[in-house]
Amino acid sequence: MAKKWYVYWHSTVNDCRIFYVGKGAGKRWKATSRRNAHWSRTAEKHGLICDIFHHFNHEACALSWEVAIIKYFGRKHLCNMTDGGEGMSGCSHSDQAKEKIRISKIKMWENDDYRKQQTDRVSGDKNPMFGVKGNMHHSYGNRGRSNKLYGIKRPKHSEMMSGTGHPNHDPRVFLFRHVGGDRETLTKCELRIKYNLCSSSLSKLCDGRAKTHLGWSIDSD
Repeated sequence: MAKKWYVYWHSTVNDCRIFYVGKGAGKRWKATSRRNAHWSRTAEKHGLICDIFHHFNHEACALSWEVAIIKYFGRKHLCNMTDGGEGMSGCSHSDQAKEKIRISKIKMWENDDYRKQQTDRVSGDKNPMFGVKGNMHHSYGNRGRSNKLYGIKRPKHSEMMSGTGHPNHDPRVFLFRHVGGDRETLTKCELRIKYNLCSSSLSKLCDGRAKTHLGWSIDSD
């Protein structure tokens, strides 16, 4: 099997300081496009040296090494915007990016169709608190005083909203296959909990928007 994947890093010309670590394939290791602003400023000011650290047979191995190397050097010494691996783990947005996100969220909620869609999603029997009455309701005893004064314990909201209780729960069962040989016939939620996977990346895999997630893929056989 050809070793398609690799982990690479970029260093400065003047002092050979490593300032970026990434995972890629093909010519990504020496590409200068689609880089963040911090990377661009550093490369322009100090020069750029591109090196491949190691080649791997499987993408999952390259992702694991990418995460490990970024953790070793520390994000404060690198231009990486995330902790590596798939998804956006550890991503920190700039103030300018946060402002753009805030404005886009406001525009979304100004749209009448979007507001109605979000309301319908958790209305009636779709709401996890639908039909819950008495001291099992989360608002019981919360009348301007602490529930501790009443001796009442509020139900654990995270437990009520997890698994099948979540309004966005996906009941479909998939046959998942890992590059290491493991196979699991589970729902998306069950696989995520069992192997501590990224929920958003796993959703892309199940919806056909991604082919793999940390070595896991959907077996179509």
